[in-house]
Amino acid sequence: MRIGRIVFGVLAAMGVGTILGILFAPDKGSETRKKISNKTRDLSDELNTKVNEAVNSVNKKMETLKEETSRMAATMKKRTEEAMADYANSEKAKMN
Repeated sequence: MRIGRIVFGVLAAMGVGTILGILFAPDKGSETRKKISNKTRDLSDELNTKVNEAVNSVNKKMETLKEETSRMAATMKKRTEEAMADYANSEKAKMN
């Protein structure tokens, strides 16, 4: 949800900036359009960077979670095997 809010905020800011730029432009139309195009490109690049950073952060967290889950599974497997061996040994001892 947070990424969606960021994207919406950036797009809204781009829209407001574009409208204000057109309304208060002291330059010729062609210059204004060029500035708007450049600013839009800059904002788009910034948005892409932010989205990529967010995706990378999520991927790192998922990888960490995977590793931790694997370690926990291995620990549980080892403990289960040890408990089963202890039980088997205690049953053998009872029989003897």
